Amino acid sequence: MVKVGKWIAKNKNTLVSGINSLKTASGQIKNGIKKLLDGSNKLSDGTQEYYDTVITKGLKPLTKSIDKLQDIADGDYSYDNFSGIADGMDGTVRFVITTESIKEDDSN
Repeated sequence: MVKVGKWIAKNKNTLVSGINSLKTASGQIKNGIKKLLDGSNKLSDGTQEYYDTVITKGLKPLTKSIDKLQDIADGDYSYDNFSGIADGMDGTVRFVITTESIKEDDSN
C-alpha cells in the first residue's frame, strides 16, 4: 500500500488532469447521445411520413391497379360470342362499361 500512496502522491497532477479530461469527455458523450436520440426520432418521424404518403397513398393503390390489369391481361378473351354462333358465321363481342369517376381520397 505504501508504494501505491507514493505513486499517487508523485502523479497527483497527472491523475487530476486525467479526471478532468474524463469529466469533460463524459459531458461530450452525453451531448452526443442526446443528438443521436434526436436524430433517431427525426428519422423515425420521417420514415413514418414517407410510409404514410408514398407507400400508403401512392404505391399500394398503384400496385392494386397493376394487379388488376395483370389479371385482365392474363385472362382468356379470345371468344367471339356470348351464346353461340352458327357454323360459317363471324361474330364479335364488345363491352361498354360505365363507372363513377375516380376521385382523389381527401381523408388526410
